[in-house]
Amino acid sequence: MKRVWLYFCSLVAALPFFFAIAAMGQTSNWVFWGDDHRLHYAQDASGNRIMDFSSAGYKGGGVALPNVTPQVRLTPSGGDDTVAIQAAIDTVSTSPLDANGFRGAVQLSAGIFSVSSTLNITASGVVLQGAGSGADGTVINMTGDPFLFLRISGTGSAQTVGSSALITDAYVPAGATSFTVNDASGFSVGDAIIIRRTVTADWIHLLGMDTLVRSGAPQTWISAGSTVTADRLIAAIDGNRITLDVPYPDNLDSQFVSPPGISVAKYTFPGRISQVGVEGFSVVAAPQNVDITQPQFEGLSVSAVIDSWVRNLVFQDTQNTTTVSGNVKQMTFDKVTVKHVAAHTGDGPADFAVSGTEVLLNNCSVLGVNNGVWPAVTQSRVTGPVVLLNFYAEDRGFAPHQRWATGLLCDGCRFPDSKTSDKAGVAYSNRGNLGSGQGWDAGWSVAWNVTAQTFTIQQPPGSQNFCIGCIGQILTQRRPGDPSSAPLLANGIYDSYGTPVSPSSLYLEQLYERKGPQAVIDIGYAEYLRSLDSVAAVTMASVSPTPNGNGWNNSNVTIRLRATDNAGGTGVQRITYSASGAQNIAATSVAGASTSIPITAEGVTTVTFFATDFAGNTELPKTLDIRLDKTPPTVTCSAKPNVLWPPDGQLAPVSLSVSVADAISGADSFQLASDASNEPDSGAGDIQGFTTGTEAVHGLLRAERLGTGRGRIYTFAYNGTDRAGNSANCSTSVIVPHDQGQ
Repeated sequence: MKRVWLYFCSLVAALPFFFAIAAMGQTSNWVFWGDDHRLHYAQDASGNRIMDFSSAGYKGGGVALPNVTPQVRLTPSGGDDTVAIQAAIDTVSTSPLDANGFRGAVQLSAGIFSVSSTLNITASGVVLQGAGSGADGTVINMTGDPFLFLRISGTGSAQTVGSSALITDAYVPAGATSFTVNDASGFSVGDAIIIRRTVTADWIHLLGMDTLVRSGAPQTWISAGSTVTADRLIAAIDGNRITLDVPYPDNLDSQFVSPPGISVAKYTFPGRISQVGVEGFSVVAAPQNVDITQPQFEGLSVSAVIDSWVRNLVFQDTQNTTTVSGNVKQMTFDKVTVKHVAAHTGDGPADFAVSGTEVLLNNCSVLGVNNGVWPAVTQSRVTGPVVLLNFYAEDRGFAPHQRWATGLLCDGCRFPDSKTSDKAGVAYSNRGNLGSGQGWDAGWSVAWNVTAQTFTIQQPPGSQNFCIGCIGQILTQRRPGDPSSAPLLANGIYDSYGTPVSPSSLYLEQLYERKGPQAVIDIGYAEYLRSLDSVAAVTMASVSPTPNGNGWNNSNVTIRLRATDNAGGTGVQRITYSASGAQNIAATSVAGASTSIPITAEGVTTVTFFATDFAGNTELPKTLDIRLDKTPPTVTCSAKPNVLWPPDGQLAPVSLSVSVADAISGADSFQLASDASNEPDSGAGDIQGFTTGTEAVHGLLRAERLGTGRGRIYTFAYNGTDRAGNSANCSTSVIVPHDQGQ
């Protein structure tokens, strides 16, 4: 099917989200369509490539956020509601987990609540939900001195189990999903593992991070001996070759990681909680403009959590609004908006500060021009994927903050007021001696179809960053803190600059290819599928048993429907059918590309059917008439004359009458099945003109009988059929009596 490119526009939260669809445009040199209608990836000389980011999000991406049943319901008290809300959370936290890992939700009614200190969720399966984030929904006012509104936290940290193995490959390229270890015997498919890279002095030197100076004092980027970890599952093992569930986002070059090398170890994390959600309310803080070192009204802190979500929330005038720690995995922020009424001066706080892995920020936004905050940042030693999908910010943009993050994707984002002095729009860059030596903030990261005022996409030594299909000004800069005589830093790869590329969303296409179209629908992007596929599937019907030549069946019928989508289509989502006439079937939809329909009612049944693909294209309805008649016809016959007299041995003309009647399919035909006499033939042909297997009804019979018997009986049997092939028999006789007294 025809693929088209779709340019996403994520607007201010109060405005409707829309798609602008155009015919297929330019493709990237690094990610492009193949003849198989799937993405293909270019590699550099070392095998490095853009990774698959699609595991970012709740449950590893492409899973609909749950709707959890409330267990406790609260209404505003008119005073401080902190204790009541916390008590409700604690009550639900002691409830048993159901089969899906949920205990239940605390539901806050519409109205205005007040909270004066931090709320805490510390158990799995707990959801805090409101009645909506609009003005007529649930509003929570933060009162009193500054504090953090909500903390979601498990306990402890990942604990390694058993012996670790060492990666033996001389080079593992960025985006790879497998590597070789010295001994994989201690591992099994499904094991949770920690991949631990120790930072070496050689690697620090390669990136030029051993020359950072500020105010005459050396600055430390990342200390040698520190570790960078990645949290993964084992998807397959072949000998000593381990395959991961999610690609590793960085390259591992043995000359810069040894000693001690890269270790792989199983881990457990008993204190990490899961299935926690926050949704459907707004949080309002008192506007303030204080230095980031001072207490602030903060929104949300998340740590030691897996498979969690935040959706349909609005924060107003919070600072450092959301913080996601490095031990968080598979989390989605969906339609979370931060509004700033008051501007902030001085060092900028960050509204979305993300560490962790497999984190998705979908349709989130930061509103308020010249608000002085960073909309979204990552922190030190982040190992993605971390994805901003259709993120919108009125001021600044996405700027990984410090000290090496890999596997970042800014996809379809819009930053209309990003400042040249801020280095963002999107900045994957060397921050030099800013802060306390923040240095290189990102490697192997991608900006895809982003619109901003400015971009600073730079190339770290031994690594790469990409800006593909983006629109805005390119900034080429030297390292902050370096003298004006220092050389400018090398830019990363700007591909199709100024022209958006297809696919319109890298994340959504990767998700579609990895998990199928339903995964895209489940996270709210059916429109993306429609941008790929504008042609409906085609359904074919077969009937068993096959109707006869008259188009009728005489036994129960099974209709088999099978739909197919053309190459490059999104696939068949469902088949819908109904029936009317002899057998009525209400409109029925069946998931998948095939189904069967039994027809058992006699008469004519008209079956209507069509297929719908995952893009929502619907086939024009087709109809099929099933004609079913299981009842034999009524067959009668008679003879004229039915008595021959006198028995003079002469041939006498006889006519037979045969009637076939059928109320359903109608009469079709009859034939003479047999003719017989109870007395032997005279040898001269006593029955003439009646040919079996034909519709013979006229002929000659000899008026003769033996004198010793009671008379001669000629018997004729006919078989009649209806148009469905059902049959019935009749018989009639002509008598030559012994005498007229018989």
